[in-house]
Amino acid sequence: MPRAQGDFGRESDETRSIEAEDRPILLSDAAEQTGAESAVKFALRSVLCVPIRSRGVVAGGIYVENRTRRAHFAGIHATLLSELAEQAGIAIEASVGRQREIV
Repeated sequence: MPRAQGDFGRESDETRSIEAEDRPILLSDAAEQTGAESAVKFALRSVLCVPIRSRGVVAGGIYVENRTRRAHFAGIHATLLSELAEQAGIAIEASVGRQREIV
């Protein structure tokens, strides 16, 4: 399964975390909170990442970031993005179902 990737095709630490933990990640200052090499290198501040689930497993994620403002995202943003991710998961399931019908 293809993995979610951020800038320049790099897989982000956050997308790996949502795959492992299957929960939204909301960071007010990613570089400071995680110390992850990619977060520091790209000076990431606010990060929000939510899982896309399809057929009961994490199929990917939706990732948004703000590199200039700390604490830019709040719980309401996580809720909204989670609802969008749910619709994406439904679309993935429908697409896979149609592909099976064609074959």
